[in-house]
Amino acid sequence: MPVRITSEVDLPTNPNCLLFAADATDVLVGRPWADVQRIAARALRKFHDASGLVASAAFSWRVNLDRMNRRHTQVTMIFVIDGPATAEQLQIIEDVAANSAVYWTQSSIERIPANAIQSLVARDGRLYQLWSKTEDGCFAYQLMLHGASVRLHRASPDRVRADTFLPSVTHAVGHAVLPADRELECMRLAFAQHFARKVIEADGRILPDEEEFMASVFPTDVMRELGVDDRANRERALVKGLRRLPEKLGHHDKLALVGLLFSACFSDGNLDAREMKVLKEAGERLGLTREEVVKYLQRFW
Repeated sequence: MPVRITSEVDLPTNPNCLLFAADATDVLVGRPWADVQRIAARALRKFHDASGLVASAAFSWRVNLDRMNRRHTQVTMIFVIDGPATAEQLQIIEDVAANSAVYWTQSSIERIPANAIQSLVARDGRLYQLWSKTEDGCFAYQLMLHGASVRLHRASPDRVRADTFLPSVTHAVGHAVLPADRELECMRLAFAQHFARKVIEADGRILPDEEEFMASVFPTDVMRELGVDDRANRERALVKGLRRLPEKLGHHDKLALVGLLFSACFSDGNLDAREMKVLKEAGERLGLTREEVVKYLQRFW
């Protein structure tokens, strides 16, 4: 039976993702792609049932170096969530990954990788198989192992059977939309820049590596596009953010800001107690406990 694509569905707009990594051979050898998707689908369904929030799953690949400087190809499983998810709700995804047949690392919170392929989305109580629409038609993507490398395979609806995919899914074209809450992005950016600047100034000196970090994380064109290149606008956004971000941001978005500030602490190659004090202050202003901040930062050590 051929695939029928019956609808379009909006994708989450959050730029941050919850990312798990595993050795590519563990994920892809002897396991049909539908079985890989099934891990993500189980996490999406449980999370969506518990939270009611829109969430999508995607996959990507990367080369990782181990402690012996050996290269290993990894598959990453990515969850993107719109809305203020709680720590308890995010733990649902962690638990599904930890109890799957694949050995996934603990999650990190990162920007969505450029090579991520959209796979599934849970919205309005339904699970959708995502297709990408191009000038050449619609395609669904999967990852395949070729020797030691991961390659991208695409399937068209007229050349693949429906039973290749998970049962009980609706096939839909995924539609990327612009973030609706521009004000939230302004507040998030103003908060991040304010505390990152406090971090690099905490030890009484600003090194070239720290200035380079600030320029790369807060590029002028992005600041200008959001209207926070102007100091007065940026300060207004910061004041609003200090008041509203604890309620507006999900737990993983708060941890993403903590991770960014930790990078600022380490941008000069050293960790200073005064810088970590600023990081702790930022976490508290976001409504995080010291234990939550420390638990997340331990993943980087």
